[in-house]
Amino acid sequence: KQDSTITRILKEPGFQVDVSAVQDDKLRDLIAKCLQPDPKRRLKITQILFHPYFLTTGIGPISF
Repeated sequence: KQDSTITRILKEPGFQVDVSAVQDDKLRDLIAKCLQPDPKRRLKITQILFHPYFLTTGIGPISF
């Protein structure tokens, strides 16, 4: 699809990202929250870094 088509779809009221194909519950939650269309509801970087997915997997430069 063209960029303009994708942008139009993302701006539609009620648009929700389908993350049902992601098998890991914590990763699915993280992706859904990161792709939240409403910027006020989207995770901030600190919330991402301290999300249970990262805290329990130890993925990334910092392992807790």
